[in-house]
This record gives sequence, structure tokens and C-alpha cells, in this order.
Amino acid sequence: MHLYVPPSTTHVRFVFIVIFSVIQETRNFVIL
Repeated sequence: MHLYVPPSTTHVRFVFIVIFSVIQETRNFVIL
């Protein structure tokens, strides 16, 4: 990935969705 992508609302939203999904996965794992 040599392409530089400037931060934007869509990029931040994507990162937030990824982090939220990871948190949900870890939470489900802890519950199990």
C-alpha cells in the first residue's frame, strides 16, 4: 500500500465500524 489516502469522514467511519465489530467479537468471546 504505497497509496496515501487522506483522512476523511468515510475513512474514519470505516475505522470506527471495524473497531466496533472487534469489540463486539471480543465481548461475545468473553460471554462464551
